[in-house]
Amino acid sequence: MKTIVNKLKNFPRYQKLSVLVFADFLIAFVCWMVFGPPFSFMIASNFESNLIDIILQNYISFLIPFLLTFFFFIYSGFYRSLMKFFDSKYSI
Repeated sequence: MKTIVNKLKNFPRYQKLSVLVFADFLIAFVCWMVFGPPFSFMIASNFESNLIDIILQNYISFLIPFLLTFFFFIYSGFYRSLMKFFDSKYSI
């Protein structure tokens, strides 16, 4: 665990930002899958539908809200303030 923390501390700013954005994307995608159309459609069809097909048919309903939220976070300075916190040598 210490090696992971040390590697994260030594990442340049753009890599830390990339990790943060990827984590936000992954969490948003998992929440959308569980609480959004994919699992709802699977339950409604008694699990006869394929999860991948449902995701591919409804990906726009994930991408548009995620992109709007992502640009709002950039505009509001959310990622900039987190990067100031994570750039500290004593954080994480």
